Amino acid sequence: MPLHREDRSVLRERARKRDFESDCELREANHVDMMKTIAAHVNDDGELIPSGERDIIDYIPDGSNALDGIYRIFKKPSNSDLKREVAIEVIDRMIVRNGEKFIRELAKANKLKTFSADLIRDVRNESNEGVKHFLCRAIGHLAEKRDSWPELHRFINMNVTSNDVSIRKTILELIGTWNSQVVEWSILKDLIVESILGSDSTLYKPAIKALGTYIKKDSSEDHEMMDILSKVTPRLLEQAEKECTTPQCEAIHAIALQCLCQIANDIPRVVRHQVEKIVPICTKKILDSIVCKKIDDRHCALQIITATSKHFAPSLAVDQIYDIVKSSIQSIANNMEGTDEWLTYDAAIDDSKKGRDWAITIGKWYLKEIATAIGKKRISPNLVTVTKEFLKDEKWEKRATALIGWAAVGNNFRDGRVISIVDFALSVVCDTHPRVRHYAIFLLGLLFCSYDLNDHPDRFEKVLTSLISNLSDPSTRVFNVSVGALSRLLTIGECPKVLLASNYDAIVPLLMSKMEKWEEFEICQFMSTRAIEIISFFADAAGKDRFKVHFNQIKSSMVMMLRSIETFDDSLSIAVNRICGVLGTDSVALLRLFTMKIDLKRDGYLFLETLIRAVHTDNFDGSDEMINEEKKVAYFVKKYAMEEECGKKVELTEGERKTMMRLLDYV
Repeated sequence: MPLHREDRSVLRERARKRDFESDCELREANHVDMMKTIAAHVNDDGELIPSGERDIIDYIPDGSNALDGIYRIFKKPSNSDLKREVAIEVIDRMIVRNGEKFIRELAKANKLKTFSADLIRDVRNESNEGVKHFLCRAIGHLAEKRDSWPELHRFINMNVTSNDVSIRKTILELIGTWNSQVVEWSILKDLIVESILGSDSTLYKPAIKALGTYIKKDSSEDHEMMDILSKVTPRLLEQAEKECTTPQCEAIHAIALQCLCQIANDIPRVVRHQVEKIVPICTKKILDSIVCKKIDDRHCALQIITATSKHFAPSLAVDQIYDIVKSSIQSIANNMEGTDEWLTYDAAIDDSKKGRDWAITIGKWYLKEIATAIGKKRISPNLVTVTKEFLKDEKWEKRATALIGWAAVGNNFRDGRVISIVDFALSVVCDTHPRVRHYAIFLLGLLFCSYDLNDHPDRFEKVLTSLISNLSDPSTRVFNVSVGALSRLLTIGECPKVLLASNYDAIVPLLMSKMEKWEEFEICQFMSTRAIEIISFFADAAGKDRFKVHFNQIKSSMVMMLRSIETFDDSLSIAVNRICGVLGTDSVALLRLFTMKIDLKRDGYLFLETLIRAVHTDNFDGSDEMINEEKKVAYFVKKYAMEEECGKKVELTEGERKTMMRLLDYV
């Protein structure tokens, strides 16, 4: 069957993209190998060192002797331009990495003045563009580290009005490497503006980079600078709109976009009349299938969208909102870190900093800001449309970010759509990819913090069943987030005890087995507290006879959990109280475990309440059985009740207070 014309077009586009990426990767690999080879030539003593499988930065040597050796590689006429280029790149990295220390060593060896003069002469005479680029970088970084460099200022002042394109480009590249203003703006402004607005496209990139050096937040007070930026903005838009089409791309489009980003963030008034042009350029950058291998400009595009949304939301056209929402969600997918690293993190045993969820962070930094600026009325319907589209996508990143979007925007945007959002999450809660399952459950847990599903019993049961199922997930992260979500659901909602009792055998033994494995680690308080909370709900529903057997199996595990808990908080107190209510006379064993951990002054009042409620009954008949049970905890009550702070904070009913007084009488 012959291919349709559109099918052939798709295949050609895919083939072009593969070839493009392969060429870029090959060129980068050759450059890396060359850099390793050159940097491996010399050590701190100027001697040859062997190359190995180390990071590139480890190959960059220190010291003036090493500099001499690498500089000789650059100056040797018989060496290829690529080899000379990489030699200068190594020198540039030496300057950046070692900074003032590098300059002090050169000065101490009486080499700084000579080396500086050599670099100025080299950049003036160099004919190869690649080599000259890194010479400019090295000179620029060296200039920022030095207190003064008269030869450099003399070179710029003498040549700033030159008609020689090569000289003009060299000066512009020097300026573009600076993070600070080494030379005054008044000296360079004509050169920069003329180069951006001129017809010589070879000057666009260095001139735009140079302009970026002088754009500051206080530029809005400089009327001359404002006029200049207004004049050059159309040229910046023209260059930013261009696409990356070859492996040899000079990335002018990305440099122009970075400059526009500076303007949009620092002096947004300049682009207020360009919103209709700038937003489509940025959304297309993010949604485009081909990413520039030289500079990925998608994140910069997202920053511009955020800035224009915050400053000019009323100016955004209706048909632009959908693209803004879609590109904001796509940006989260673009920033997904590697799945392997994500899977290795275990909240129960790892440092919380290692588990930082960058995808959700990106959503909160940008999507939430954009949504807040544009408003619920225009954002929410488009977010629903994008969610439906992304949930059907074959790429797991899109399915995951469709859910992250709702997690990032905040309750204001979720109000009135909670059931729809729950259905979105339920549709992928058993997805084939663990990260999609994780974010589906994460979103459900987030909803339970603010919304009650009791008015929708069918959804409540579906959610409960899904969370129970995901406690058996092979991914530890999915299990962890399921524990948190289930705990919230049970704490906030009013789950029918019949439903919990019917699922007791699927939940409690499973959590018990997990807790037994946790004995090897110091688990975090969140996981241990949430696990106890869940067990307490199911135990309360199932009753003493079913739970007692399991409790006896996990006493040692609970000891390990208690050792890891830093604070005996309200939720844990309530959970322990619930378990004590189930165990009855057997609760003393649990209470004794907890006394090892309680901080008397800080948490004693919570524990005192738990102790009393564990044995309190409104039908005390004075029988020996009841008295014996109360006497088991009387010592502990006395210990905590005598603490002055406990007595002030403890909150008991009248009947519970009578029980406390009776317990105190026993001792």
